[in-house]
Amino acid sequence: MNSISDLLNYTTVRLECTNFDGSISYGTGFFYKFNVQTDGRCCYVIITNKHVIKGSKSAILHLTHQTLNGEPDNGNHASIVFNDEFDSFENRWVMHPDEEVDLCAMGTTDVHSAFKQLFGHNAMIFALGKEHIPSNEDLSRLSSIEDVVMVGYPNGIWDKKNNRPIFRRGITATHPFFDYDGKREFLVDISCFPGSSGSPILIVKDGFIHDNKLSEDIIMKNLYLLGVNYAVFVQEQDWNIKQINIPSSLNYMNKTTIPINLACIIKAERILELEKVFSGR
Repeated sequence: MNSISDLLNYTTVRLECTNFDGSISYGTGFFYKFNVQTDGRCCYVIITNKHVIKGSKSAILHLTHQTLNGEPDNGNHASIVFNDEFDSFENRWVMHPDEEVDLCAMGTTDVHSAFKQLFGHNAMIFALGKEHIPSNEDLSRLSSIEDVVMVGYPNGIWDKKNNRPIFRRGITATHPFFDYDGKREFLVDISCFPGSSGSPILIVKDGFIHDNKLSEDIIMKNLYLLGVNYAVFVQEQDWNIKQINIPSSLNYMNKTTIPINLACIIKAERILELEKVFSGR
């Protein structure tokens, strides 16, 4: 049985975008469930930052194959190429209505359908959902210092053989219950680099518990999606501290900008606002 951390290998997707100017940029997206029905049906989407896909003409992402018994077929993955001569990759995305909120979503129903038609089975994904977003009561019970996990592709790095992301650990730098500087955000002490944009920030309590009724081990349901990484504080050559969107180009960071390992996180509750816009199109 897969633990929570094992399943999170199939939550994110590496976004490799080709922009209209010919440059290549990288970011992180993660699978999420919109419009969940009582019978379990839903619309799968990928969520990332607006600035990751801004100006992108085409893109490549990779999906891992799933075995017939629903397990990941590690090392076996397929490239999905978005290259429509009549449209741009950017236009596939629905933007959060607030210009100040750096979130967007892309439906993947057609992607999963095409994958199954091509290969005869589904892609292996583990989608997050509303059930993973902590309530205000949940957040109030957290301490000021909580261990967090970021899943993504810093500097575009990934396990390209097995199509797996990079996990990083950090701690909350401000309490997730409070709105940092009056915004519905909080800070995390963690290393961020180009490619980390759009990475989910999670609290993961990994392990198993034994269900006596089912007489089997089940996964502990203690997974919080706290928010989405979008910006970082950097120190410039003149010692000035500035907040910037995490660059998607690997060439941005240079000797005059030094990350100070403080990342800005959009609270996960703002995904619910994005879902309303997506559903109301």
